[in-house]
Amino acid sequence: VASKSGSGEHRLELSADLSEVARINAWLDELADALGLEKRVARDIRLCLNEAVANIISYGFSDAAGGWVAVTVEIQEDCVQVAVRDNGVAFNPLEAPEPAIAERIEDARIGGFGIKIMRETASAMVYRREGGENTLELTIDP
Repeated sequence: VASKSGSGEHRLELSADLSEVARINAWLDELADALGLEKRVARDIRLCLNEAVANIISYGFSDAAGGWVAVTVEIQEDCVQVAVRDNGVAFNPLEAPEPAIAERIEDARIGGFGIKIMRETASAMVYRREGGENTLELTIDP
């Protein structure tokens, strides 16, 4: 998965504010460089994390005060494990229905495709709710 040596778990903690998505992207750029991640793998991680974190921050908190999101990226021999934990409201993206495809452009709606993108990008997705926290684990294959 990585061409340079480097492994272990890498973690970033965020507040429940949409401006934090920019921090994820800067952190991922540095991480991808440091670990020598293939461009496609780095892009897939970015895509999944941007969608997951933006959705959590946008819909997971009635009041952002005290809200947090923690992101971990762990490089393994044959894949990259990405986990997103938060203290927002319970939401299992695995149970979300597929978005409806509009038959006419005039009927198309913006949004609703983030979970679909994550499903198509990650090779596996696991969700659990424990102790008032959500955890979404994503596997990104090389």
